[in-house]
Amino acid sequence: MNSRKMPTCAMLVALASLLAPVAAFGAPSLGLQGFLQSSAGVPAPDGDYGLTVRIYAGAKDVDPLYLDAIPGAAVKNGLFSVQLGVLKPVDLNIFTGEKAGWIGVQVGGEPELARVPLGLVPYSVHADTADLLACTGCVGVAQLDPAVLAPYATKASLAKVSTSGNYSDLSGYPDLSIFVQKTQLANVATTGNYADLINYPDLSVFAQKAGLAKVATSGQASDLTGLLPANALPAGVALTGSDNVFAANNKFQNVTVAGSFRVGTDNSACSAGNAGALRFANGIFWGCTGTAWVELNSPHQMVAYWPLDEGQGVDLNDPLNAANKGSSVGANWQANNCKFGGCLQFAGNVNSYALLPVAPFQNLGDFTLSFWQRQVASNTQPFTFSLAVPGNDNYLLLNAVSDAGWVHIVLRRIGGTTHVYKNGVLTDSIIYAAPGNVLAVTGGQVMLAQDQDCVGGCLDGTQSWSGVLDEIKVFNYSLGDGEIAAGLP
Repeated sequence: MNSRKMPTCAMLVALASLLAPVAAFGAPSLGLQGFLQSSAGVPAPDGDYGLTVRIYAGAKDVDPLYLDAIPGAAVKNGLFSVQLGVLKPVDLNIFTGEKAGWIGVQVGGEPELARVPLGLVPYSVHADTADLLACTGCVGVAQLDPAVLAPYATKASLAKVSTSGNYSDLSGYPDLSIFVQKTQLANVATTGNYADLINYPDLSVFAQKAGLAKVATSGQASDLTGLLPANALPAGVALTGSDNVFAANNKFQNVTVAGSFRVGTDNSACSAGNAGALRFANGIFWGCTGTAWVELNSPHQMVAYWPLDEGQGVDLNDPLNAANKGSSVGANWQANNCKFGGCLQFAGNVNSYALLPVAPFQNLGDFTLSFWQRQVASNTQPFTFSLAVPGNDNYLLLNAVSDAGWVHIVLRRIGGTTHVYKNGVLTDSIIYAAPGNVLAVTGGQVMLAQDQDCVGGCLDGTQSWSGVLDEIKVFNYSLGDGEIAAGLP
């Protein structure tokens, strides 16, 4: 066994006690406990140390009454506990007559540590002679009534944890693996503070309820402020009350209703549910026909509108003017994945197209044509819109764009110059424009998803378009850049 060497100037605090009398239990032994620390004041390192223990009569005596060498005393956290008399018996007579009074400990080859006075316990060894006395009427364990010992637990009956103190020796202890340790919790788990959240949303972009106008939460028209006064309406509008109904000729009906007149500025879709509603946008009053917004009391009008919502049959109806009815050939109605409501899909061959009347285009100077397209398959040089007239089969011709998804196409003619916009951005490369300042389309034909090489026919399969069209509109004036960019047509 290798013994460790104690750092110089180690100190000792010791407690000695006699453990057993001679006659009853054999050779006596003396228990010695102590604490070793370095000169720096820290416990001695764990390990086995060679100890030499001496018992003296006086604090300064040179010759000891008893000496025992212990080759390997275990030290843990500075503490040690050894038995004297195991290798060399202790002469109990040294404790009679106040002979022995001091104990000294030497660690390895270091000088002996400061001696410590013995307590009273070792002197109790003198009572060991009582075991040799003759006893009459002595009471032993066998004479005790078992009931006397009943309240006391025997070591064998104790649970293991009672002597080990180890949590793992408990039986039926809770499973702590389902709990998270405090060091693993985020700060907010213990503070409850919003600022301790990580990646919390930026609430500064949201409006607080206190900052909203009353109408934002009530939805009541009566809570609107800044209502448009009656005298702010354009000339030619006859109003005497608060009604939002207008006649079929786009003139307000002259109705008398109590209250004030209100005009909305929203850009919601026009449908049967809000037919007769009014709005004021871009300096123009608009009315909802139940299918489309139309400009009121102005020569600037939507002159043709094919929503393509029929869903069956071959007719393409214009809710603004029944005379503008078109027809489909070999095209399929779609109810899903349309831009608005229903839509019409073309197969991309010469047997799939639609015909529209040319009357809405006749004599147009400045005008706007708009529609939505979604390409399904590509072709060599497909066209979505063809207006052919006698002598010029490319009078007005639009190439299809190959972008994925729905694309908003707007053709605007102003001052004899024609431009095309894709999703509000100028893209003139897809257009063949008609000459002159006013359209002359007598005897002509409008065809969708094809290129007419003669009026109403002479189709080329490489120029057929495969895709879906929706919301075709024609205006008798040129829309502004802002309206086109905003997708208003």
